[in-house]
Amino acid sequence: MRSQVLKGSVALLLVVGVLSAGAASATAQTQPRELRIGALLSLTGDGATLGNTSKAALEIATQRWNAAHGKQLKVVLDVENTNLEAEPAQAALTRLADRGARIVIGPQSSSEVAAISAEADARGVPLVSHGSTASSLGQPDDNVFRFVPTDRVEGRAGTDLMLRNGASVIVPMWRNDRGNTGLADSVRAAATASGAAVLPGVQYEPDTTDFGPALAELSSQLQEAESVANTGGGKVAVYLAGFEEVGEIFNEARTVTGLDSVPWYGGDGSAQSKKLLASGPATFATT
Repeated sequence: MRSQVLKGSVALLLVVGVLSAGAASATAQTQPRELRIGALLSLTGDGATLGNTSKAALEIATQRWNAAHGKQLKVVLDVENTNLEAEPAQAALTRLADRGARIVIGPQSSSEVAAISAEADARGVPLVSHGSTASSLGQPDDNVFRFVPTDRVEGRAGTDLMLRNGASVIVPMWRNDRGNTGLADSVRAAATASGAAVLPGVQYEPDTTDFGPALAELSSQLQEAESVANTGGGKVAVYLAGFEEVGEIFNEARTVTGLDSVPWYGGDGSAQSKKLLASGPATFATT
């Protein structure tokens, strides 16, 4: 769970840092002030592993702060579930701001951040996203703070790993949202700049429930990729950029010829996903 704990600990460190700054002005008061910290997390849906890990980290941070400093400044943690979707995130941000949240941890995904950043700015509520990677969100003088590398950094690192392991042809597969499209684009750019071939790949929509057609297209492109790789004496790799639906993709991939014969690489959105531990996905991943 190393990557999930790292992301979750960002929230903990933020709470401690913010509260430490505010505590000094509160020490002279006889009654503790309250500081409401909001959180927009995917407790259900395709980001539930990170969302629930983050919630646990925030709860621990809140308990520890209040035990040590609650007589001067009490933290009130206010968590809303976004289901990793833009519209619920927008509504949840409004509720948090109306209840007096001074700062909001999250949302997790780039699409959610893009959907709510203007409203958060208008309401004077800073966002601290611990999972959004889209480099397109890097706007000057906004109120969005992110503690993860952008897709350009992650895409370069993922590409370097694939190339170091001998890949010369990469076939991407990605979820059609802002963050994962950014990752796929960054991998394509980094691989091409390094002299590797990148096929068109396969894009799927966030609401996809049947991955059969996408996987059939992926299988077809892998056949082409194998031909290109054999000509150049290299290997083929699949780069999959998605969230927890990758578990279902792996589960369905077991029935498609050829998909278990190449190495698969992923991004941060599926790292340590509990869905990958289910019997079907785990069986595919270990073949």
